[in-house]
Amino acid sequence: MKLSDKWVTLIKWGIIIIISMLISLVILNKIYKSKHEKFLENGTLPDVVFNFAEYDENTQKYSKIGFEGPKLYQYLKEYLEDYGNKKLFLPKDYEFEDDELSIIEKYSIVEKTKEYQLFEVYSETEEFDITTQYKVFNNGDVVPYYSFYNNYLDKTWVYMSTAIVGLILTFLINFLFMFALKHFKQRKELRKEKEKKE
Repeated sequence: MKLSDKWVTLIKWGIIIIISMLISLVILNKIYKSKHEKFLENGTLPDVVFNFAEYDENTQKYSKIGFEGPKLYQYLKEYLEDYGNKKLFLPKDYEFEDDELSIIEKYSIVEKTKEYQLFEVYSETEEFDITTQYKVFNNGDVVPYYSFYNNYLDKTWVYMSTAIVGLILTFLINFLFMFALKHFKQRKELRKEKEKKE
């Protein structure tokens, strides 16, 4: 085999591997996201916990309250009956970070309309991060809107699976490529034979 042929083979395998890895990563990421990402207006329940942010006008302090996911609507109903939704309106974005505990908290105003405001709470630890969004209405209602639970251990399995699926796809794509190439060459040879006979 010539040196140039070796390079062609290496480049071909390199392209196939990259394409395979990208395809498997896109597919597995979509599966992972669909598992943990939830829009809650249709009544579904979040994974693990749903976080809200409170603002106390008297102390001018922000705090996070987390409700257990499977009992979210029950706890939210009890909370609103006791306190109403006034504290859930945030005046501005707020960020908190604790290096010792490896915690990051971000409270953001995502959208404002005449009827409601959409808020986001992002909470990060060493093992996972959780993003939740909820709508606070001027009429007193609160609607949990969005939840995404990003577990880093689960994500590691996604990347490990990407490598495995990517390798399988590599051989599959190479097999299909070689099959198509062989078929193309056979058709080309048959065409040449026909032309000679004619």
